[in-house]
Amino acid sequence: MNKTYLFVVSAIFALSACSTVKPPEVTEYVDLVGNKEAVADYWAVKRKAVPEYPPMAGQNGISGCVEFSLLIGTDGKPQNMTVIKSFPGEMFNKKR
Repeated sequence: MNKTYLFVVSAIFALSACSTVKPPEVTEYVDLVGNKEAVADYWAVKRKAVPEYPPMAGQNGISGCVEFSLLIGTDGKPQNMTVIKSFPGEMFNKKR
């Protein structure tokens, strides 16, 4: 009885974990070959955002830099932002 119960509970747990796995996102790419108008529209600045300076760094006169990578989605929003390296420490690594 205990082995059967343990097997059933384990099977339910294993199957419920499989149902929560998110499918991978499909990345759509814009075809910009041979269409100069599409290229100009693709790179047009639609919105500017000023980065927020960390208050603690400003109060202590600390400056720094961050090297990062990101993708720009078809909706114009950044995706998959990753900090490659930063200086000093991780003070400037906060994502919005």
